[in-house]
Amino acid sequence: LGAARALHGVLEGQTPEEKERIKGEIFDDMDTRSWRRRIEQIRSEQDTDPLLAEQSILSNCSPPANVVPLGFLEREAPDLLEAGRNFADYHQTIDHHHALIAKVKEANKQRKESHEALEVAIQECVRSIALAPDAAVALLGHPSAIPKKDRRLPGHPGYRNLSIIREQRGEYGDAIRLCEEARAQGWARTDDWDKRIERCKKKLANEQGTRS
Repeated sequence: LGAARALHGVLEGQTPEEKERIKGEIFDDMDTRSWRRRIEQIRSEQDTDPLLAEQSILSNCSPPANVVPLGFLEREAPDLLEAGRNFADYHQTIDHHHALIAKVKEANKQRKESHEALEVAIQECVRSIALAPDAAVALLGHPSAIPKKDRRLPGHPGYRNLSIIREQRGEYGDAIRLCEEARAQGWARTDDWDKRIERCKKKLANEQGTRS
């Protein structure tokens, strides 16, 4: 009520055009202060609750919501605007990764049924591996994708299954390369990359010794 009386006092005696201009400036200022408070709140959440901050960024700083307008964000908080875009990309990449891994697991169940089924399993592994570097970045950059207490990547069935197939075929060099890639990207050590690398190196050395 006090604010309304103050506004009435400011507008009293002004021309209709001047009244509209003054009201526009006042309400623009109110919006600006509201947007700045929202940005400050999100920044505080980033320090105390990254998952809540992500949800706030997506609901306030990303299309189609844009509670805080894009133009204002570009000027006042470009990092939050970029974070909103990254989170949207992360969601898409993570969904794609999980879909590919599901296909890898399904194909792996059938790979011993026929040569054709084995080739399908190999191709599904290759497809999932192609996305693996981006999936690793997305999973680690997404607050809710991995439990807060364990900021490590899970296992990667695509790398694991294909390295097993390569080893079984005697393609030890390829098996070693796959395990080294998975290990370098940070996919879970529960997949025993080190053990498989060591085992394949011994087999490769024995094979080369036999040939010589």
